[in-house]
Amino acid sequence: MAKRPAGLIYGVDDVPPWPALSLLAVQHIFLMSSTLVLPIVLVSEIGGDFAQVQAVVALTMMACGIGTILQAMRWHGVGSGYLCPNLCGPNFFAASMAAAWLGGLPLMRGMTIAAGLVEMIFARFIHRLEFLFPTEITGLVVFMVGVTLVPVGASKFLHVDYTGEPIQIISFLTAAVTLFVMVGLNVWGGNKLRLYSVLIGMAAGLRTLGRRRSAAARVRGVA
Repeated sequence: MAKRPAGLIYGVDDVPPWPALSLLAVQHIFLMSSTLVLPIVLVSEIGGDFAQVQAVVALTMMACGIGTILQAMRWHGVGSGYLCPNLCGPNFFAASMAAAWLGGLPLMRGMTIAAGLVEMIFARFIHRLEFLFPTEITGLVVFMVGVTLVPVGASKFLHVDYTGEPIQIISFLTAAVTLFVMVGLNVWGGNKLRLYSVLIGMAAGLRTLGRRRSAAARVRGVA
């Protein structure tokens, strides 16, 4: 049996207490919902209107739900039998953005369908190619995915959409507090706090946003 890592709080077969399990479920829902910002950013970047944003987000949620159900099944080679919630991840974001700029949403959807079909076929013999994907290679791929998100992430972090546009202080402070609280809890927090770092960070960011907006409203009222 493989040795359990020292920093792992719960193993695969462990069942956390119900209070912890409930909070972790809520945190996971918020984390999954936060990924819906990616289709919003994609449609906004190509000049889409609010109706297109609604349609893309709705279709994304439906696709994630159907994918999660299929993944949780184990029927005639379909699914893994595990609950692996499908998310709108960043893996294809750069390629989707390029396709959307080139041919609009229809080309982006076609690319997504084609990529999904290739993955379905590739999944049948990926276990035979594990020797081609050591930790160094997979780590580099994950790093490259993160790098492709830096321009968009930095733009939204500072709430700057155009060159020369001033930084929006409220947005910057909200994002900074959220990030620093999450990182701080993961680095210096105990085991229990690390479990809920995302939920606590989001709550801290929302509180900061509320305070800044209240202060700005009072300033406008005095003026």
